[in-house]
Amino acid sequence: MTAYELDLLLKYPMIMQRSTCDGEYFGYIKVKVSFRSVTRCFLTFLLLFSKADHYKIRLTRKLQQFKLDINEDLEKYEKEIKRLSKQSFRDPVEYLDKLTQILSIELPQHKDEMTSNYTSICRKVLQEYTELLQFYFNIHKSFISKNLKTINIIQLDEGMRQHSVKIKVNYLNDGKLFNIVEYDLPHKENEVLFEAEDSLITLYEKFMTKVDCPKLQMIFNILDEIDHSCWVIDPENPCRGDLHRRIILGELNGLLGIQLILLIYRHKFIDCNHFGSLWYP
Repeated sequence: MTAYELDLLLKYPMIMQRSTCDGEYFGYIKVKVSFRSVTRCFLTFLLLFSKADHYKIRLTRKLQQFKLDINEDLEKYEKEIKRLSKQSFRDPVEYLDKLTQILSIELPQHKDEMTSNYTSICRKVLQEYTELLQFYFNIHKSFISKNLKTINIIQLDEGMRQHSVKIKVNYLNDGKLFNIVEYDLPHKENEVLFEAEDSLITLYEKFMTKVDCPKLQMIFNILDEIDHSCWVIDPENPCRGDLHRRIILGELNGLLGIQLILLIYRHKFIDCNHFGSLWYP
């Protein structure tokens, strides 16, 4: 055991190295926060905003630089963490010491989050989320994060197919409140299907309208029939956003197969392309 490995074990016992060659570390670090402030409107918010002392860490080393995966708990420290990734450190302990120092100091925007304006936004998020669950029966599952910043919804369409959507809440007062950041629907690369809205219900209705589009439902029916009736080799586990299927059409003495790829675009319905023969051992 090297000196820094011993130091790592003593200082950060919950951090483990995945292997000695890939330089990947994962686990948890415990941070003592030097400043705490909560809005005492009612007990629910007191519990929501009490900051956790443990942070989940996944760290990758390349020479003397370290890259940290930024999860939901680390989002507000993103700028500081990116600055760290450009600096050089002799070992992971030195990096984690610096990271712990950053995490132990409450950032100014965290204090601003505890203002009355932040509380009113939280009330609005909770109210609209509650109304959404009460009035829309096609919602199969839903989840809102404990910090009220992320809403995940799985909706059922007329064919009882599931469509997922992830909505982020913007607390920075620099734009609309609700924004769809991930969705399981067909779209072109870099295409924006949904603009941000100040109403969660309005935004969800736009997503629901897109899902229930008759042309899109017809496409989903065709793809479901292909998945059920054909030997699909790509994608291996298709999602609703995948508009292609590569299938095996037949075989000759168990040796020869033919593969096609089915593509569906907005400007044309179905296009079949022959990609040649595929030999099996």
